[in-house]
Amino acid sequence: PDSIVSTPAYAEVTVTAKETPAPEEPETPRVAQDVSAVLNATMAQMAATVTEPVFGTTAGEWTVFGLARGGYYAKDNAYFTDYYNRIVETVNETAASVNMNGALHKNKSTENSRLIVALSAIGKDATTVGNWDLVEAYSANGFDWIKKQGLNGTIWALIALDSNDYATSDTTIRQQCVDAILAAQHDDGGWALTANLTYPSDPDVTGMALTALYSYREQPAVAAACEEAFACLSTIQNDNGTYTSGGAQCAESCSWVIVATTTWGINPDTDSRFIKNNKSVVDGLLAHYLSDSASFEHIIGAGSNAMATDQSCYALVAYDRFINGEKALFDYSDVTFEEKPTVEIDKPKAYLHMPAEITNDVGTTFTATVTIDQWDNEAGYKLLDMVMSVPEGITVKETEAITANRLGGGSFNYNIEAIEKGSDKLRVVYFDTATNTDITIKENTTGNKDFPADMFTIEFMVDELLEAGTKLNFAIDGMSLKKTSDSGDENAMVVVDTTKAKAEVVMVEGVSFSAVCLYTGDDVDLIPKTQKAVAVFVTGLKEPAELRYDDGTNEYNLIYSEEMKKGDIHTYVALVDASIDMKNFVDEENYELDKKKSPADTITFGDADGNDVINAQDALAAVNAWLRKGDAPDGKAILVLNVNGDSRINTFDALGIMEKFVDDSKTHGVVTNALTAEAVTDNNTETKN
Repeated sequence: PDSIVSTPAYAEVTVTAKETPAPEEPETPRVAQDVSAVLNATMAQMAATVTEPVFGTTAGEWTVFGLARGGYYAKDNAYFTDYYNRIVETVNETAASVNMNGALHKNKSTENSRLIVALSAIGKDATTVGNWDLVEAYSANGFDWIKKQGLNGTIWALIALDSNDYATSDTTIRQQCVDAILAAQHDDGGWALTANLTYPSDPDVTGMALTALYSYREQPAVAAACEEAFACLSTIQNDNGTYTSGGAQCAESCSWVIVATTTWGINPDTDSRFIKNNKSVVDGLLAHYLSDSASFEHIIGAGSNAMATDQSCYALVAYDRFINGEKALFDYSDVTFEEKPTVEIDKPKAYLHMPAEITNDVGTTFTATVTIDQWDNEAGYKLLDMVMSVPEGITVKETEAITANRLGGGSFNYNIEAIEKGSDKLRVVYFDTATNTDITIKENTTGNKDFPADMFTIEFMVDELLEAGTKLNFAIDGMSLKKTSDSGDENAMVVVDTTKAKAEVVMVEGVSFSAVCLYTGDDVDLIPKTQKAVAVFVTGLKEPAELRYDDGTNEYNLIYSEEMKKGDIHTYVALVDASIDMKNFVDEENYELDKKKSPADTITFGDADGNDVINAQDALAAVNAWLRKGDAPDGKAILVLNVNGDSRINTFDALGIMEKFVDDSKTHGVVTNALTAEAVTDNNTETKN
């Protein structure tokens, strides 16, 4: 009586036979597409647009690299040979100016890396470019220089060195780069320029890192890291085959994924990992192509872009080489290199450094610094002689006009010869009149370079009134180093190359300003990259006075430096915002000069405790700063401690302070930088900024 239903429940089910479906047709394999038409059109456009490539990231190395690896021109074509000739001139001037053993930039090792990649692509040996070895710069300046640009520096150092399997005197450089790249891998498996390892990876940087690590794939850690990186690239690919970097779908990201995959023997157009919705990364790149201009746009709809075109071109070259069974983009084993040119390593080169401006008042004094490169201390030089052209109206000081800096082993004799017309001639002889000892270049205190070395300074004086605006041209006409008295011995004398030993000085009336950037911080050792040190030279100021800088946004009390004084040209230093344009420091409207007051503050480089004595305690202060004992230095303390004038405070500075304590005649590197650097003036701000 309590049942829910009164009768059993039931159901009828009718079963019918279903026809067995025919088996599905197998999916047609994707065939790698031919990009040669787009590639050839792009290269033709680049060659027509960049007719005279020069040193630089645009209209320079990347254009040459793409055209060379794409086979657009033969490597002996005038397009490449003319480019190389321009590069030799640029390298000779730039490397001498940077003064770091062949480095083309004080902080950017990628300047060397980019040029090595391009020159090697046209069969030029990067170990002998003009007077310089671009490869040795990595060993000579060390891993610290390479990593100043962070991950970008280490990646490109590997790519450049491995392109032609260049040997390095420091055999640890490559592994240091590999280890640094592995340590920077993000949690998602890829890489980005940010040091935050939990930050999403960037496809461009990941592609570059994979390319750089290919030569080290036999290392288990490298193999594992790269497997994760390819998985990361597959995951972050967009549904239309493209990649996003910096919030935008861009051609460069697609380009570097293509370069990386082809380097590792992966077809980016057919491998399923790099295809989304039947759109491969190659399709993603081609979506940025503008057929009407045969160029590529960075972002679709933004219009043609030179950098996007360069990178897209060499990515297509990489892909085209891959599908045609040729060597990878950065594998130059198929390039025939020219025989290494002979370099006269025993022929030193002299340079002349002078202030850009001097006041036209009679009695004004100013200094010239003579530097030399490729000096051999074992050569047995016994005597140096020099002839220098000095403009009319200028003479040398009556006493002690010439002072040795790093030149040692002798003493100076000199005389200025008055010529009736044209420049007078200053004749200089340096040798040991007592024991005939060898003349040598003393050890350097800067820690990261040996040459060019500042040999000696000459103090000149204005001895007749010259009009403001007059340009005075100085030049070393000849310099020789003699080993013996036997004039018949062809090895008795070495003639110094003085072709670059020229300087122009402008006469000014009243007070004027010129300036140089001594260094910019890099966030590595205690000096923030938001700050830079500047030296300001004041011409026409009779006595040192209080000087204040105020451009309406930034205000600084400048610190007076007696060590950097150039004759009667007084010098001030300051640590300033790195974003300030250097031309602001030559605009007299930005200065408040109180001639009635002495400088509000002065500096002695290396005097950490401010007691006007350089000793071991000051060296210890630099060591403690590097050890992070106590508060980090800032402001004037940074200027005081960074005596070698690079971008950081470290134990090189401690050593430099100690060397100054032991031998007070030695000059700190930061002072040398100020005295020899090319200054910005109100006459050259348009061309130098």
